[in-house]
Amino acid sequence: MNVGPSLTSSKQMDLMSSQFKFKVGIFGCEGWEAFSDSDFCLDKSANLCVTKMPDVEGEFAALTRMDKPQKYVNTPLFYQVWKALRDHGNYQYHDWTVKVDPQTVFLPQRLRDFLSDPSSMKGVQTEQGNYFENCPGVMSGMFGNIEVTNLKAFSVFMTQLEDCKMSLCWRSTDDCKKDWSYGPWGEDKFMQECLDKNGVQKVEGFELTKSGTCPKSRPTAEKNNANYVPPCAGVTSPAVHPFRDTTSYFACLSSMTGKQYAA
Repeated sequence: MNVGPSLTSSKQMDLMSSQFKFKVGIFGCEGWEAFSDSDFCLDKSANLCVTKMPDVEGEFAALTRMDKPQKYVNTPLFYQVWKALRDHGNYQYHDWTVKVDPQTVFLPQRLRDFLSDPSSMKGVQTEQGNYFENCPGVMSGMFGNIEVTNLKAFSVFMTQLEDCKMSLCWRSTDDCKKDWSYGPWGEDKFMQECLDKNGVQKVEGFELTKSGTCPKSRPTAEKNNANYVPPCAGVTSPAVHPFRDTTSYFACLSSMTGKQYAA
């Protein structure tokens, strides 16, 4: 699954269509779905377009981020995406559901290898399923550059979606600030809290991604650099993030795979 809020950006459009052209990222998975908040086609000649999510409840522009007030909170958009995924039902035919941002360089085979290793689950198996946190040393470690849940966990999330939207403090009202002082929740925080509330087991998966948005993933000299971009050479994780334009994205991918991608 790939979701790109504000895909009207030409850079993100180019990123998505280029990934589709070379069948990399989520387009290298056994199944995929892509969504947007605007009209956008991956391949105009084939009339292959992403699913445009309607603002059913009028909430897409209702809340802004505390850290970046110029950006809308993406949870209302994702809520509609999650409902669409449930309606489509395709996730039921796969052992794992993976969400990646367009800016995430993602190698599906590396994730398959990671998940096939019994040690990746740290010996943890629960009736309600499992999900991976991927950023250490923070209050909520399921960062949205890559989200990995097994079928049981994602099924629980699908079932409890409406209840979580109604009962969780994702809007960050005054009553919630004692527990979370960073403003309205993004979709990753919402999903993690919903999974936790419903007994899904969290598993450490810090090897899944190298992300500049995760403070602990940055080298000491870059600790306070929120714009840090990790190097790709020698990286063995399934994902690296963020690469916001096609040139840097495919340069990173080439560095990781040894392959060249011609325009």
